[in-house]
Amino acid sequence: MNPFKKLLDLIFPKRCIFCNTPVYSGQPYCEQCISLIPFAGGICPVCGKNPCICGRKQFAFSGVSAVFFYELGAENAIRQLKFHERVSYAAPLANYLYYRLLQCDFYPEVDVIIPVPMSKKAEHERGYNQSVLLAKGLAKKSGIPVCTEVLIKMKDTKKQHDLGQRERQENLKGAFQVFHPHLVAGKTVLLCDDVYTTGATFDECARTLLAYGAAKVFCIAVATTRKTNLS
Repeated sequence: MNPFKKLLDLIFPKRCIFCNTPVYSGQPYCEQCISLIPFAGGICPVCGKNPCICGRKQFAFSGVSAVFFYELGAENAIRQLKFHERVSYAAPLANYLYYRLLQCDFYPEVDVIIPVPMSKKAEHERGYNQSVLLAKGLAKKSGIPVCTEVLIKMKDTKKQHDLGQRERQENLKGAFQVFHPHLVAGKTVLLCDDVYTTGATFDECARTLLAYGAAKVFCIAVATTRKTNLS
């Protein structure tokens, strides 16, 4: 390691993305956290849930994968990225997305990565779209092109986390639009987002992309919730 960089790391150490404590190993996490992180094991490759919810709900997308369950340090990392301007967390989380993508059967099919968009108002208020940062990081690692100006959120909808499943679906109806449809026509799209909860957002995005000619839509998220209320 460069001596100057080593000195800077000692003075201004990186912080563990999962618990925010200083780390001096050069890794984005501390040793204690990496053994406790809730990796999303046993999730259904179609609905992305454990337990599977395919029998309760049919989605427009063809499959979902996620790295973590939205709990403990994984939840903290996403919340820090999303609400506390820790944009530096996007790169290590995108690395996790990439390694998960390599394990997906649909990986060889993917032609283009598209982040789940925010409305212009919401993105302006936050200053960035965390899904765009994650998608760009995933594209850099995988070599798959990313398109950030194809799927656009036209409506400033209510916050999804305040709504039930049916309300979420109604809230998002007609919210998205595709620009430059030739960029997705006949292609397999990978939607990228931070958290996958009920599937309403992925589902509406997928329906919109399919309506504009996408051949197939798969989804990937940093985390999936373990329990989902579909009532």
